[in-house]
Amino acid sequence: MTEKLIHFWEYFLQSNAFNFVLLILIFVLLDKKVHFGNMIENVKNKIIETIEKSKEEKRNAEKELKNAQKSITNLENEIKEKIENATHNAENLAKKIFEETEDKVKQIESNIQKVIDAEEKTISSRLTFRTASQSIELAKNNIKTLLEKNPHLHERYINESIEDLDRINY
Repeated sequence: MTEKLIHFWEYFLQSNAFNFVLLILIFVLLDKKVHFGNMIENVKNKIIETIEKSKEEKRNAEKELKNAQKSITNLENEIKEKIENATHNAENLAKKIFEETEDKVKQIESNIQKVIDAEEKTISSRLTFRTASQSIELAKNNIKTLLEKNPHLHERYINESIEDLDRINY
């Protein structure tokens, strides 16, 4: 039996089983000194914690995505509303400017007409004055010419004027 045992022992030493048992013994000794179980548990806990953080970040990201999608949906409506408001305001402003411009044009036309009327009156007054002045001058010249041609009329006018004065005094 010793021979079988020796043979078995030689076979065992040459096989992978010996290496495997030796490796297990090394791990057991290392585990006692290094505490692989605690290390594995710590790594496992860190992995679980990382997974939980990832899940929480995923939930937060999904919430943010939903909020962003809502914002985008509302943004399109807000943009349309702002464009409509801007268009409406621009139309109102253009209408107001047009109306104010029309009012200014009417005021200018009215002022122009007033100036024209005033100028017409001034020119008419000047023409009337000139015509009257020229008529008086012409009448004077006609009277002088008539008196030069008929000296007896001069005397007659003087006498008539004196008589008129006499009537006024009494």
